[in-house]
Amino acid sequence: MAVAAISNAVTKLRAKWALRFIDTAAIVRTTGRGTYNPATLKYDSPTTPTVYSGPALVRPGDSDTTVFGEANRTHHEFYVYLPHTATGVEPDDRATVTVPGDTDLNGKTLIVEQIYADAYITRRKVGCRLDQGTGNP
Repeated sequence: MAVAAISNAVTKLRAKWALRFIDTAAIVRTTGRGTYNPATLKYDSPTTPTVYSGPALVRPGDSDTTVFGEANRTHHEFYVYLPHTATGVEPDDRATVTVPGDTDLNGKTLIVEQIYADAYITRRKVGCRLDQGTGNP
């Protein structure tokens, strides 16, 4: 009886989370440096298979500022919530997010830092930071 009650509760929580996914995320993984091109003496674009693409919920986390000499560097954290069926996301993957309600965040790239565990897997919680190395402010 208790197992059925837990199962029903998890099903209801998953349905409630599904209603909250108002954003989208496309998560890719860069594999290797790409193919060396002897004509240009550079590596061509590495392969970037898509790990996940679909609904998400992007929420801000903490931000902190570190001083390097006379320069300040702000570390912006975000949480990206994905459906419980989303699997295969790993640290260092890149998530490009579409957030209709936030024009500053819309289209930005986030770097996956941590995957949080959930005993009942009602949704996947992914800890990310803003990718400031590709021109994102």
